[in-house]
Amino acid sequence: MEINYLKLQEELENMKVKTITNSNGTAIQFPDGTMICYRNVWTEGWSGGNPDTDYILVELPTSFIDTEYKVVLTNNYNNSIRLIWSVAIQSESTFKAYVVFSSGDTASTPTVFSSANCIAIGRWK
Repeated sequence: MEINYLKLQEELENMKVKTITNSNGTAIQFPDGTMICYRNVWTEGWSGGNPDTDYILVELPTSFIDTEYKVVLTNNYNNSIRLIWSVAIQSESTFKAYVVFSSGDTASTPTVFSSANCIAIGRWK
């Protein structure tokens, strides 16, 4: 099968991709209904890995159509502390997720700040 690169380029140029940017990050909505949201999140210190207090409620830039979206994080190594991140979608929410963090470094202190890149993928229509 031969690929028609001119036709492919034309289709890509005609694709209507919408970008939404606000204080909660950026969302990219594709015509097929796929949406990718991204933003940075950060800790303001922690109390030693207590899941009742060591979490961030992350609001995304816009809502997904349902709660079937997925969220992943990658640590920004801007300090020597090793953080372990986990994510749970807030029950019934189409735009919020809990990010729980704990230290993988036994010598860490509660005053250390750290950040991560947050990416959510799901459907907008």
